[in-house]
Amino acid sequence: LPFRRVDELLRDSSGGIINPSATIHAVDPGVWHDIAGEIISSHTHVLLEGRDAVIYADSPVWAHSVNQQRLTLLDSMRHKGLEVDTIAFEINRLIEAYES
Repeated sequence: LPFRRVDELLRDSSGGIINPSATIHAVDPGVWHDIAGEIISSHTHVLLEGRDAVIYADSPVWAHSVNQQRLTLLDSMRHKGLEVDTIAFEINRLIEAYES
């Protein structure tokens, strides 16, 4: 990430992960399945926020698994025509809250 002033980070509730002015689009589940495969795609979903992909995983274990493949996934996303510069990972808090 580029250098950002502390006061800018404090005003930005995204923690610097996303660009608040970026358009957010969900990646089609079928396209994500082609990119990540059946197992990973069944435990994750992806939002494109500008040129940044945020992969939401069902659990920290799945986030770690996907993180291990981030370079391959980034390359595959680009080959599918997605304009992506970076990949970030988040745990899907809705699932965790529901299961608790």
